[in-house]
Amino acid sequence: MSSRHNHPDAINRPEVMDQLTVTQLDELINQVEEEDREGFGWRAEQFGWSKEQLDQVWDWMVAEPRLTAESGEDAAGAATS
Repeated sequence: MSSRHNHPDAINRPEVMDQLTVTQLDELINQVEEEDREGFGWRAEQFGWSKEQLDQVWDWMVAEPRLTAESGEDAAGAATS
């Protein structure tokens, strides 16, 4: 089991997010905060994600109330810990 599972939100967090840098995560957070699904999709395409992966990450990020620009580093830390 990887250490990312030690983070309480990691259980339902899409695994594809483990590959994101803090900067990439911040970019996605900004798109979610602006409710910009098109911009989010464009960025996800740049990461090489499938439509299914894009939908999973969008849905998870929208449902995650603590995920804001200020907490982006904490969320990224779960991916890289």
